[in-house]
Amino acid sequence: MARERDKLEEMKTVLKEHLGHPVELRIKLLSPAESSSTTTSRSLVEDSRAKAAAERHKRETEAREHPVTKLVLDTFGASIKEIKTDV
Repeated sequence: MARERDKLEEMKTVLKEHLGHPVELRIKLLSPAESSSTTTSRSLVEDSRAKAAAERHKRETEAREHPVTKLVLDTFGASIKEIKTDV
């Protein structure tokens, strides 16, 4: 569908109406080799989520290993139920 000239013009019209100015839009079809190599790469959203998950895990580990946390757990015989890292 992207190759069809009328579809491309229609998309340009929609973008112009939405953004308020003309947009240059070009479509490039990938070769089979390019297509197979890009399907294995992650999107920006997936990459951001992976980085956020890694950061959250790092913070949780730091909190669990902190000397004050260990002292409180030992003193009161408690356990950690949940660690909030969204601060």
